[in-house]
Amino acid sequence: GGNVIGNTLSAGWFFKDPAAINLSGIYVFGSGSIVYNPTNGLNGDEVMIAQVASAAVASIDRTDFIYVA
Repeated sequence: GGNVIGNTLSAGWFFKDPAAINLSGIYVFGSGSIVYNPTNGLNGDEVMIAQVASAAVASIDRTDFIYVA
């Protein structure tokens, strides 16, 4: 993982069904919401980037996100 084009998202930046959104990274919730939080420790700046069927959530992991900058 890492910020090289074609790399998958690093494990430390992927969170599934967390209790809170505190760290920078991608968050996947059981409801199917996928959220990006650009900052550490700053609440309220997260952005929903996708919505998937809740049935799909179980199969989503960090390798589903590819760096393309």
